[in-house]
Amino acid sequence: MKGFITAGGHSETATREKVAAHLRERTFFWLDVEEVDEDLLDLLQKAFDLHHLALDGVREFGRCPKVVDYDDHTYMVVYGGAAENGRPKVVEVHFVFADHYVVSVHRGPCQAMDDVRERLAERRPAGVQSPQIVLV
Repeated sequence: MKGFITAGGHSETATREKVAAHLRERTFFWLDVEEVDEDLLDLLQKAFDLHHLALDGVREFGRCPKVVDYDDHTYMVVYGGAAENGRPKVVEVHFVFADHYVVSVHRGPCQAMDDVRERLAERRPAGVQSPQIVLV
């Protein structure tokens, strides 16, 4: 799993142990992952208890944009525009939202996600405990 975990305005390299600690303590965090691999899929299935259809969605890119509500989380696929080497590029991002976490998954580095992490670090919104902080 290659990515970052952000909580309380601080970002660090994501590990299974850090994710498990936040889930256990139910402290709000954002897990931003740059690649889909077996470690991530295992984590989403076992630690997050992701619905099997959402898990299938994360596994496969090239999905239609969608929002699907499950019992305790929401799965969303969105597309955005970016520039790569001065040329336009479409970026697909899969999100999972719950009351105390956000998971975003994309292929490779994503400048938009880096920008959100930078804004969170500047503002240090420690009191905000909602997925809204990643979306705003």
